[in-house]
Amino acid sequence: MSPLLIGDQLLVTNERGLTTILKTGDTFEIIAQNDLHEEMLCTPAVLDGMIYFRTSKHLYCIGE
Repeated sequence: MSPLLIGDQLLVTNERGLTTILKTGDTFEIIAQNDLHEEMLCTPAVLDGMIYFRTSKHLYCIGE
């Protein structure tokens, strides 16, 4: 899976469904982590201010 750069934040996911948001700069700072507790094998997608996560069982959409 590829990391996503959104503004000054880097979103990375792993195959176990753990998503980490890092603030970029001279050093990385963990801003948030969320565990979907499901296998995730594809890069999240961004469209119209929403982020989509496809896991082995669900499609999640996060945004306002």
